[in-house]
Amino acid sequence: MPSSKPVTLYRGWPGGNKHVWSPFVVKLEARLRFAGVPYTTEAGSRNTAPKGKIPYVECDGESFGDSTLIAARLVDSGVLPDINARLLPDAKAHDHALRALLEDKLYFYHVRFPVARSFRD
Repeated sequence: MPSSKPVTLYRGWPGGNKHVWSPFVVKLEARLRFAGVPYTTEAGSRNTAPKGKIPYVECDGESFGDSTLIAARLVDSGVLPDINARLLPDAKAHDHALRALLEDKLYFYHVRFPVARSFRD
């Protein structure tokens, strides 16, 4: 059973009931909700974030960032249950590979970057 340590999730935008487009915020918020962990949301800023990016979390007086590392740290501290605990090693490797593909490779395809002028001419 997860502990009830107070968790504050810094999502980048004010308003706790507004949708945040960031898949990393959505991933972390879903983990907290599905586990029934009570948390509060704050806007936060990349300037005050521990790793310079959103989301980040404050728990037990410490701030830490990166959605994957946040989830791992909350699992280690007993706030979140380990949803992969019962997986066999090959299934854990598959899970890790799929997350790496989605977060490190495919994520950037939905972000629009301006095309450099030299490429258009």
